[in-house]
Amino acid sequence: MESIKKLEDVDKYVDKYFLRTKEILEKEGLNPYVRAQVFVRNGPGIIAGIDEAIEFIDNNSNLRKNGGRIYALRDGKDYSPKETQMIIEGRVNDFVTLETLYLGIISSAITKLNDGVDIDLSKIESNARSIVDISGRPLIYFGARHWHYSKDRDIAEAAFKGGATGASTDIGAEVMGLSGVGTIPHILENVYAFKYGKNRAVVEASKAFDKYMPKEIPRVALIDYNNNEIVDSLNSAKEVSSLFALRVDTCGENVAQGALPKNADEY
Repeated sequence: MESIKKLEDVDKYVDKYFLRTKEILEKEGLNPYVRAQVFVRNGPGIIAGIDEAIEFIDNNSNLRKNGGRIYALRDGKDYSPKETQMIIEGRVNDFVTLETLYLGIISSAITKLNDGVDIDLSKIESNARSIVDISGRPLIYFGARHWHYSKDRDIAEAAFKGGATGASTDIGAEVMGLSGVGTIPHILENVYAFKYGKNRAVVEASKAFDKYMPKEIPRVALIDYNNNEIVDSLNSAKEVSSLFALRVDTCGENVAQGALPKNADEY
């Protein structure tokens, strides 16, 4: 097992938007007790990486010290697609910045065990190059959560060699002398749904980001919360004056608002 009991400079391995989320929540005085469920879409298969993920959380957070709990299936057991493998309960600021790392631990272990696949840096570089050539647009590497954090710098370096212009973690971005990038994750909107209700989650999270983050960071609203893509996009455009872009990210379990026939007057 590749576990490190206490990871020095842990924040360098975190997707930047989780660090910004914690900063916003602390400034807003928000720290609700939450529940996070971890599952794997593909399967069936054999569970792996859970023991290491739990050890990592325990040794790099105050989750249990502050009354949090972790429930999990055990490594080596069978799992079904979308079956919950781990539940984390606790104060959100005790573990919000660790999501990148514990998901990477689990994802890489399950991939290695069930698919017999390891990272191929040359393929990462060639795939990045193909994307850049086809799209003609800037490419940012956001895959830190899909592999063990100990490999993130190497993967980011391969992506940069293929033409990527940025990475979501500081450990990855420092290859090019840069800092990690990222704006709003789903968990920030979850907390604002707790405070303002689901229909205001996207707008209020975007407004908080705009309020507290340095002005040079683009304001990009995450549009996929509560399956109200059209309404949330329009409201964000109306209420966030410095809005730079909309990131429409409807998850695979949902159908985007307006994708099925409905009364047009609703919009």
